[in-house]
Amino acid sequence: MNETEFLEKRNSLKKEQDELTNKYINDNWSYINNLKKASQKDPTSSHRGEIIALFERTVPVALEEKTQLYVVCDYALFSLLDGNYEKTIELTDKLEAIPEWNEYENVFKASLHSAASAAYYKTENFSRALEYVKSGINLLTTEPSEFPESIKEEMRLGYLYFQAGEIYESLGLFAEAEKNYANAEGLFDKHCMNEQLINVRIIMGNLYRDNEEFVDAEDCYKKALEHAEYMSKGFPEKFKKYEVMVLQSMGCLKQKTKDFKNAEKYLLKALKKQKEVGDVPVNKEKALFSIYNSLCEIYIE
Repeated sequence: MNETEFLEKRNSLKKEQDELTNKYINDNWSYINNLKKASQKDPTSSHRGEIIALFERTVPVALEEKTQLYVVCDYALFSLLDGNYEKTIELTDKLEAIPEWNEYENVFKASLHSAASAAYYKTENFSRALEYVKSGINLLTTEPSEFPESIKEEMRLGYLYFQAGEIYESLGLFAEAEKNYANAEGLFDKHCMNEQLINVRIIMGNLYRDNEEFVDAEDCYKKALEHAEYMSKGFPEKFKKYEVMVLQSMGCLKQKTKDFKNAEKYLLKALKKQKEVGDVPVNKEKALFSIYNSLCEIYIE
């Protein structure tokens, strides 16, 4: 075998090896996604252990070969939802150290930065959380993609703005929190992200209430309630819980402004709605206790 034949043979074997590696990673990732879907359909039969075991076998291969790195990103996101914040941070650091990761789409990189920010936020490392959320926002605003990829990016951007609002609020920076929540609200509204839209309006209402900007707080709550009531007509099992949340928030707002008559009215409405919601998806006993506790407070006052 001469040198040319040797090089051709080596390249052929390398290509075959790469194809087998990619197939191994893709097959495992496909199985992981099937297990996730099965867990979502039947929450009582969790496949958490099996999913983690598959990730632990697959991710080291992807990192070593520097290929199919979206699987590593997916494990970082899964770990965040699983409450393993250290694993999310560890995987983020490993991906960020690989030059090939920079070649992936901005929406993947922004998703990773969103996860890392959330992990640092959960561990109360707000400076690092802010660093990653700013980086994620920058990725999606400096070089936005063309339609239709831009839709996915804008939806992710909405989440990032929401995260930024949470971080700034935790740091006591009201103006920055307000600005980022408003940016999130606009994108959630634009892309009909109904649950997220109602939720951010409730949180903005709470922010204004705590800052004693009561007119703005009530405006946010009213918008949230109107949207929740509209969506409840078609999807009561998903949106009635938001009606409860807004009504209770309105009650607390009226309590804070010493309007006890209307505070009682909203809290009683919240109590009635909560009894309709039942146990899922809101914990009934906990929610009822919270409403009764608010009622007791206004009766004492």
